[in-house]
Amino acid sequence: MNRPQIILYDLPSRGRRACWSLNPWKTRLVLNYKGLNYRTEWVEYPNVRRLLEPNVPANPASVSPAAYSIPTIQLPDGEWIMDSRTIAERLEALHPDAGPIGLLSPWTAKIEAVAPQVWKFLIPDVMAKIPKRLLNEESLSYWYETRGKRFGMPVDELESAKGGDQCYENAAPLIREIGAWLRSSDGPFLGGHKPCYGDFIWAGLLQCSKRIGDDVLGRLVAADPEPHTALLEACRPWLARDDR
Repeated sequence: MNRPQIILYDLPSRGRRACWSLNPWKTRLVLNYKGLNYRTEWVEYPNVRRLLEPNVPANPASVSPAAYSIPTIQLPDGEWIMDSRTIAERLEALHPDAGPIGLLSPWTAKIEAVAPQVWKFLIPDVMAKIPKRLLNEESLSYWYETRGKRFGMPVDELESAKGGDQCYENAAPLIREIGAWLRSSDGPFLGGHKPCYGDFIWAGLLQCSKRIGDDVLGRLVAADPEPHTALLEACRPWLARDDR
């Protein structure tokens, strides 16, 4: 008998369609870790709102600058859920015994506080790289228009003005701090030998950086590479399924 199937709505990359974006990686890692039955439906940026608006309430401005966002999932009973943290909470409630993910772990709280700061430092250097390296033609105009409005200048100007080495130098103290957290346990994960949701948030950011480019990941973790690359390696079983 077939198990009921979840639908994950994700953003496709150019060429081989595969997960690349930070927030969808958080959800995909949870689905893969829990071993849940799901399939991916790929959605280009201009189509996100028209798909989601009839099915799910808009994001509060405090959650996302976009009213409708990816990842979103559709449960087998027809319920639609948007926002990676909300999705994680719902999946944990529905499947608590299928790989508990430690949403209440203090490590999760620590990473939830720090990871957005790291990403904020990266933004000037990666916003122009993403469309050039990852996006399909269908999403390019949307990206350039919305990100230009969000940051008050075209993304190429943002990169020229504020990108480069300074972004990674700004992130370096946080990279060392997270590295120290990872080193403090007796395993590759924040809490030791079992991952928590905080590990998936951080691994998702690292994998997103890698998908933008090995150069981006290398510069990001240069302040303390070993614990971060060890975490990615430990998460490899749940990073492997990225295209279906």
